Amino acid sequence: MADGGIHITTLADLLADPPVLVAFFPGAFTGTCTSEMHALEERFGNAPVTIVGISRDLPFALNAFRDAEGLSVPLVADPDATIMAEYDVVTDFADIGLDRIAKRAVFLLDDDGRITYRWIGEDPTVEPPYDAIADALER
Repeated sequence: MADGGIHITTLADLLADPPVLVAFFPGAFTGTCTSEMHALEERFGNAPVTIVGISRDLPFALNAFRDAEGLSVPLVADPDATIMAEYDVVTDFADIGLDRIAKRAVFLLDDDGRITYRWIGEDPTVEPPYDAIADALER
């Protein structure tokens, strides 16, 4: 936030304004995650959809990430991986010493909170298929 204040957003706050595009990402301040958040904002920021990013980062880290990157997309902290577990996107990257972080994944929720589109990536360096997301939003 430009004013330097702390901004806490919950997923429940954002579900009140459907449809909702939920983007899980492994971690703030990483190359692919940064690129993805900017792409989602640029591609869908003016679309009739609420965009939210979710990672295991703490709220302070997510606020710093939003500020540093000039993002307006709300970011939700899920430090205990509760939301990630509900969407079955928890993974471990043992080769780099990270456990219980989010797979890169995108879900589109309709007015009733039903999942109408789902993409879960297996490679954390691959961004979601933005054209497929756009097609799902049009339906």
